[in-house]
Amino acid sequence: MLDFELKFDNTYRVSLNESSKEKSITIPKKYNKKDVTEISGFRNNDYIESVKFYENITSIEEGSFTYCQNLKTISVENSSIYSTINGSLYKSDELIIYSSGIKDSSITIDKNIKSRAFTIAPNLKKINIKSNNVSSNAFMYLENIEEITLSENVSSVSNDFYSGKELDKLIIKSEKIANSLDVKNVKNLYVVESMELSSKTKELYKKVNVEKIDDVVYDVYNLK
Repeated sequence: MLDFELKFDNTYRVSLNESSKEKSITIPKKYNKKDVTEISGFRNNDYIESVKFYENITSIEEGSFTYCQNLKTISVENSSIYSTINGSLYKSDELIIYSSGIKDSSITIDKNIKSRAFTIAPNLKKINIKSNNVSSNAFMYLENIEEITLSENVSSVSNDFYSGKELDKLIIKSEKIANSLDVKNVKNLYVVESMELSSKTKELYKKVNVEKIDDVVYDVYNLK
């Protein structure tokens, strides 16, 4: 069940009605013979499993498709702005929504990660980040997450990139990130053995259990 709001430019904004129990939704190109150009909402819904839209959509409100724990796939056709890979939504080189209902327990990400890209995702336990930039609140309230790895490729991570329950393992392979990130809400921090941590960083890390590990230990404990 969709709601349509006419905008000042004589096109429509579409949102998901709060009472909707539809599992599969296709967003039309037109409504009342006018273009539908914007998606808003589509959040906090436990019924929706798939969403499809077309090239007419030129704007998606930040936070759309969040907290939909059974959403398995978002698909888009003929768009020059948005694309989908394995059911998740991208804009240019940024992952903007990871579909929370995807069954994978682990994922490797090589695209930049937008704020609120990951919410709930009950099946996800391990995340390996190989992207350059990770935005503020990129990971929010992941229900069963155990481990996040920031690889050597990562050059910029917001201090509040992760929020929710205490993260059991954060693995940092980038010396730059290890010496710049104010680790929060983490129980165990792992850094590679060769890293030189500054005195300031060591002071920051006193609040978590810090261990140094080498490649062999990564293999033994599957910390990759």
